[in-house]
Amino acid sequence: MDDLLKLTNALAQITRPNPSRDWLIIAALSFLLFVGGAGVGAQLFLSIQTGSLVSGSTNAPKPTIPVTQESIRVVLEAYQGRAAAYVSKSFVVYDLTDPQRRR
Repeated sequence: MDDLLKLTNALAQITRPNPSRDWLIIAALSFLLFVGGAGVGAQLFLSIQTGSLVSGSTNAPKPTIPVTQESIRVVLEAYQGRAAAYVSKSFVVYDLTDPQRRR
């Protein structure tokens, strides 16, 4: 019962200003935040330096892109058609009032 009274008295004292106690609490919380931030910063620094946080696999397989003679021919024909249209300045122009109609 005596411990319960001490606890309730201590909790009741929290609402009363006590500058030394209040500054001690602020200093302790600031120290804990500083230590936590420094720890996280050190962990990130060491992880980046050792490559455990940011690293790529050196033996990652490169995907092969299948290219055939036919696909190269289709691309070249499309490019030559666009190049000819550019040289002759025959661009497809859409009417802004009616996008379905071309000029």
